[in-house]
Amino acid sequence: MKSIYYSFFTLLLLVFAGCDDIPTFDEQLAIDKQIIEDYIAEKGLVGQWTENSVFYVLEDEGIGTEYPTTSSSIDIIYSGTFLDGEEFDSSGGFPVTFNVYSLIRGWQEGIQEFKKESKGILIIPSGLAYGPNGTFGIPADAVIRFDIELLDFN
Repeated sequence: MKSIYYSFFTLLLLVFAGCDDIPTFDEQLAIDKQIIEDYIAEKGLVGQWTENSVFYVLEDEGIGTEYPTTSSSIDIIYSGTFLDGEEFDSSGGFPVTFNVYSLIRGWQEGIQEFKKESKGILIIPSGLAYGPNGTFGIPADAVIRFDIELLDFN
């Protein structure tokens, strides 16, 4: 029985010993922000930062004076790409409807900068996207870009 406890203890030590190399959320955000700054400089993008470091570009400011909130339902056309241009998701050029609260945090924050019929870009740091684990073909700590057209919301 003692050998089981020693084996378990050894396994825990090995697991936690490797954790020192994992960046904290703030450390990864600093890395991602530098990646985004390099990308926008290379592409000549002019935009703004949200409070939590989502970079957005409004190519068409849209109409009206209202903005969606996390409780809004949005009708949108979008494509999601890695910064190298490889597409990982898309609405296929057709409108789709989402509840904002069900989207990744970067979308929840960035979409609130868009009015009806606006068009633009969201560049989302990994911690506000799919984080250190990634998901469905999106690697860990991936900074991602969405080209969006917000058609309507309510």
